[in-house]
Amino acid sequence: MVVGAAWATPAILVATSSPPAAASGGAPATSACSDADNGTAAVVTALGWEVKSGSVDAQYGTNGWTPAVAGDSMTITNDWMGIGTAEGFKSMDDNATTTTPAVLVARYAFTAVRGAVYTVDFTSKVQYGGGSNSSSRQSMVLTVDDAAGSSTLTKLSIPHTSAYGGWRAMPPGNTSDAQMAEAGYDLQAHESSRARSVQVTGNGGQAVLTFTFTVEPIATGEANPVSDDIWVSLPTVTQVACAS
Repeated sequence: MVVGAAWATPAILVATSSPPAAASGGAPATSACSDADNGTAAVVTALGWEVKSGSVDAQYGTNGWTPAVAGDSMTITNDWMGIGTAEGFKSMDDNATTTTPAVLVARYAFTAVRGAVYTVDFTSKVQYGGGSNSSSRQSMVLTVDDAAGSSTLTKLSIPHTSAYGGWRAMPPGNTSDAQMAEAGYDLQAHESSRARSVQVTGNGGQAVLTFTFTVEPIATGEANPVSDDIWVSLPTVTQVACAS
């Protein structure tokens, strides 16, 4: 389900005997919710990231955790988005093909106390790909998952208002702004940062937050075709209430 704001109807995390991933720290899965813990931040652990399908042009090494960490599969070699030392994940490598979307995922986990209501807060920063060419669409979907299923928390992309052939335009065949809006995506303006907050209710066990980035195919016939860029900060997860 789509959750548009922190106080919208929360997604429910179903308890499982074998959670999909483990996070260090946090309250035991069997803990009962206590109002005394309201305001307490859960321990959020980065699980990993990968190019799940398709391919990206990794020659500039701009995908990965920020700041770059030892052992990451691609150490970021520049800071073209101005992220600095802020913790999070950056999807900036362009799609490598003119035909197939590239899909990347970055995952975090925390322990969800049964009956606890959490806010999940993060910042998104977006921009068009650099240069004077068109920029293929990139979008992001945040979901919360356990072994029983998945709930969508928020979706975002970048509006493209120019005609094809100039900067801020998209290659033919990319998903239109109207189609993205109809599908429930929030269109965040170029070169902007936005604080986002969504809400989930735990039912015990591990919860996995998955950021899925889809980079649509680049243009044909351009000297340096590029794709949109998205960065998301490390999410903070805070108990705010106990469900009634």
